[in-house]
Amino acid sequence: DQIGVAIERAQLYEQVKAHHIEEQAALLNLSRGLIGLLDTNTILDQTAGTVQEIFGADLVSLMFPDASGKNLILRAGRGWEGDLYGLYGADVATSREGYAFRNGEAVWLEDVQTSTRFPCPVGLRERGIQASLTAPLNADLGTLGTFCVHFREQRKFDDHDVRLLSLIANTTAQAFERARQHSFAQERLGRISALHDIDVAISSSLSLQERLDILLEKGTERLRVDAAAVALIDMMTRELFYVARRGLDGEFFQDGLIRVGEGIVGQ
Repeated sequence: DQIGVAIERAQLYEQVKAHHIEEQAALLNLSRGLIGLLDTNTILDQTAGTVQEIFGADLVSLMFPDASGKNLILRAGRGWEGDLYGLYGADVATSREGYAFRNGEAVWLEDVQTSTRFPCPVGLRERGIQASLTAPLNADLGTLGTFCVHFREQRKFDDHDVRLLSLIANTTAQAFERARQHSFAQERLGRISALHDIDVAISSSLSLQERLDILLEKGTERLRVDAAAVALIDMMTRELFYVARRGLDGEFFQDGLIRVGEGIVGQ
């Protein structure tokens, strides 16, 4: 019997060891794959797929705060219906995801359906989720969101599970933040380039009308808006009048005087 137990333990050890090696290989491949990525959606989609493969999860969710900061919204993942992305959310103040986001630490539930600490969301109850593990997306500038894996079968989480998902979440957060900073830098560079183009174009024109037309052309192009106008103020009457317009006509830029303090333009 003792020999049989020893053999069984040795076999189990080898299985666990092989499993961990596979996980480390997948993590290494993920890290290498994220190095050159500068598109945030691609980064999230790629990591979601890797995590589902490693953990065998039924649902994977990457959630980020909305404009109000009160809710975490599903942005990417695996296993969810397509129309839920951008709509499905969790309350930052009361949810499990919110706890991980607020405290910057992992949290897990092995009794999702019956938990009193974090009541089961309708979305997870309807999908029969029994166990969930959530890790924060921690970056250098703070917590960006949460990374969750959900299971329909009962599952016990150990320290290895928590460390692994936390490591993947942090790797994802760093790549996401790098891509976002790159996007901001490109946008700033584009604005500077546009201002330079406008300055050169205006400097080569003599009349005020030509300069205003160039300003509106470059401005609408760079800001990606449908219409723009320039209004000047008559210092004697304290009224505004349009001197140049581009794009939409009619009710948007009606002819006539506008009193200072009245309407959107007057404000």
